[in-house]
Amino acid sequence: MSNSNRIVACLFVLSVAGTAWTVSPAPYVPREPGFHAFMIHDIGVADFNGDGNLDIFTTNCFSPMNLVAGDGHGGFRQVRTELGLELTPGIPGFGAWEAPPAMDKPGLYVYIDKRYFCVQSYKASDLAPMRGSVRTICRENITEVRGAEVVVERRLESSKLVSRTIAFSCQSDGLVRFRPEPHLIDPMTVELDESIPLDKVFMGPDRVPPPSHRFDIFYQDPHSMAWADINADGRPDVFIGRGAMLSESELKPRIDELKDRLLLGTGTGFDDTIDTSGIHKNGCANRKSCWVDANGDGLLDLFYTGARGVDSALYIRKQMTPPVFEERAAAFGVDRLPHGGFCWRDFDRDGQMDLAASGDGQLAVFWGGTPSNSRMSCAPFAKIDVAPFEVVAGDFNRDGLADLLYVFPHHEPSLMLFANRGKRAFEPVDMSAIGLPTAGMTACWCDFDNDGLQDLVVIPGDLYRQTVLGHFEATGLLAGLFRDRPTPPEHAWVSCFDMDNNGTRDVLATVRLSGVSVEPPGVVPDPYSCELALLENTLADNHWLEVNLVGPAGNRPAVGARVAVQIGPMLQTQEVGENESSENSQGHYRLYFGLGKAARADLVEVTWPDGTRKSLSNVDADHVLSIAY
Repeated sequence: MSNSNRIVACLFVLSVAGTAWTVSPAPYVPREPGFHAFMIHDIGVADFNGDGNLDIFTTNCFSPMNLVAGDGHGGFRQVRTELGLELTPGIPGFGAWEAPPAMDKPGLYVYIDKRYFCVQSYKASDLAPMRGSVRTICRENITEVRGAEVVVERRLESSKLVSRTIAFSCQSDGLVRFRPEPHLIDPMTVELDESIPLDKVFMGPDRVPPPSHRFDIFYQDPHSMAWADINADGRPDVFIGRGAMLSESELKPRIDELKDRLLLGTGTGFDDTIDTSGIHKNGCANRKSCWVDANGDGLLDLFYTGARGVDSALYIRKQMTPPVFEERAAAFGVDRLPHGGFCWRDFDRDGQMDLAASGDGQLAVFWGGTPSNSRMSCAPFAKIDVAPFEVVAGDFNRDGLADLLYVFPHHEPSLMLFANRGKRAFEPVDMSAIGLPTAGMTACWCDFDNDGLQDLVVIPGDLYRQTVLGHFEATGLLAGLFRDRPTPPEHAWVSCFDMDNNGTRDVLATVRLSGVSVEPPGVVPDPYSCELALLENTLADNHWLEVNLVGPAGNRPAVGARVAVQIGPMLQTQEVGENESSENSQGHYRLYFGLGKAARADLVEVTWPDGTRKSLSNVDADHVLSIAY
């Protein structure tokens, strides 16, 4: 067990004591997530290999993404290399890491220590001098040279950018360490002297050999991943949005060199079809992406927002196979949205997808258009100072309508809740009056005890249990999570999902810690470390039912479908995507229903996106139910 997990376990014992709601033993048990948390930009849940078990993924600007496959019993295994989704193709695991690699063999070690590019020779007297060069357009800030010689050549390129070639010559034990500024995500070309045997070159934390003596490193800043089977072949596909950090003015010329990725699953990996898809970068520094049937034609479309003032994009599907899209955001009236959080749902249950977002200092819902007029109507309902990072939709008061919880980190209040009153009206809720906090960096709804009432997880904060409809109490069960760290959290993520298919919602929580200030101003902190907790929920007092929908060919995850579960007088309603809680990504489509003491559900009714319905009666509890269109 890691040190952070040991701390979490101890805090549970302390935090449960003295709370109004007690349980013994503590229901949350720390588990290993199958990867190490470092330099995370987003984290989420999806069944990305299509085996029916929920998996975990992360996105990172210049640190290797994580793709850990769940085994359905709470175990996870890194499969990034198997799926061909390395940050640097041909060099598994290469990217920014929190420390230099272990050095136990003579040779040349090439690695990135936090935000510093390092070339280091180790006991290489038989190979010295070891020569090579690194070419980059970043400003080089050489911070350490020992046992080596360095020459920097600068050149004005036709693009008006200045390139730098950093030539090095390392002796037996030498080090060249420099910091690319302002970002590591610009392309670099490394060239090693032909006299250096490739099996004596060790790349990154995995210490793998490079593919050749000359190779490129271009991370392209992947920020978002939107998972769905978009071509109805039974294999998950993924759109990867890139470039959110490249929107700074001095790096804008680099955006044109970037490409997002549209990866279609093959069963053993992915084929990138972005060049034939009609999806064009158009200078968009992509930050948040999702699949949605925006025009109600039965085909999934792609929506995303960019960072720092660039236009949002809505790509309408024009062809099923191969997938072809056409950009129509302006026609729908959703082309000028900020890079903050958004959420697509059918809020008024009219069969058209609506968009909760923000803009012009207001929270607003863009109500879905009609088959004859696709333009969405913007209806502001609250004034704000900053754009929200997250928009969380869920029916917390069990009236069948999705309510809206907005998260504004580093703002007071940082949590704002609006109840959906029907007739396209949202009403502010006094969170303190119902026992909920107004501070936190991330939050998600989760019926953690399967009593049929939605509870709220807030990080940093606690788990707030809904004791009776419309009233919450702090449990203390998560009050100690990520507390008393050397530096306070500056960002947080949380997902509640069933990692072991036993009916209880487990917690995946991550924080990014504040770092030491560095130059130039405005770049990310250094060090840039994260802490992660994967907590197994061991409660087993109540019955449950989980639902996976398999939609029609153009919308396999059934985005926009609604499931109602009736147990006696109690009716619960959820819409596909309601349990999605990654900040920038998408893929958690499973629905969760707590049945309390009922051993079966009287009725399970699916309303598909096209309005047709499917009903099942007397459904046994305590299993994952798959319902096909």
